[in-house]
Amino acid sequence: VFAPSDNLDNPTLVHLIYCQTVHDTLGNSCIRINKEERRKMREFLDYNGIKINHLSTTTAIKKKVIEMSRKWSCYFCRLFPVSGGRRISQVEYLGLSDKGVRLIRRVKSPGTDQLVLLDAFSFNEIQEIKITSHGTLQIILSNQTVLPLYTFRAQQIKEMIEAYVIDLEKDSQYVRAIADYITKESTLLSFRKGDIIKLTAKQENLENGWMYGMLDGKIGSFPAEYVTTATGPDAYRHTKMSNRLPDNVLIVKHPQPQGTQQ
Repeated sequence: VFAPSDNLDNPTLVHLIYCQTVHDTLGNSCIRINKEERRKMREFLDYNGIKINHLSTTTAIKKKVIEMSRKWSCYFCRLFPVSGGRRISQVEYLGLSDKGVRLIRRVKSPGTDQLVLLDAFSFNEIQEIKITSHGTLQIILSNQTVLPLYTFRAQQIKEMIEAYVIDLEKDSQYVRAIADYITKESTLLSFRKGDIIKLTAKQENLENGWMYGMLDGKIGSFPAEYVTTATGPDAYRHTKMSNRLPDNVLIVKHPQPQGTQQ
């Protein structure tokens, strides 16, 4: 797995990851690559004359192969066996990577053995992680949905998610609203809970407890108590898939905190 800050400056590491990706793509045994991902990568490799017995190419092409494969749903992620119980019975694995959390199942049939992505969540969508007295891992999302997962690796999963969030939030220029802030004052910035706000360079001239930022092209100051550090808009987009879990499956709700509106 990658850390968010990994930039692949080591040529030996780049070559090793590139070779492994090419072998997995041109072979048929890697269950982490779906048909569409494999097809697109094979087209790219063929266009650049890359084969199993001819891996020589430029460093730029090697990095492009890695860049493409890092976008794959299940390839560069650590898998943990989990059970979703009756509520999310389809889930068999929880996958973690620098892109977020994935809920995965394994589909096996004659001629097919593949990991299938059911749903995915960015780290920005995670509000809290709990481990109950019974060892159940609870991932509480910002929309107050609770994902109950049964696993003996609950503590390791919790620590890994927290480490990713810390790394992503380091030197972040974004904040996420934890409550609505609505105002008619033209110099202030209104927003809704869950909005991602980009901070601007005007922070040093503000009164204590206030911040200055931009949302949807509008700028203004706002109370710092209404926001928390965020990882940025790119990590915030929820993955949309045709085979994602039905909305009525994840129905456990966590009590919402009372936010003061202005």
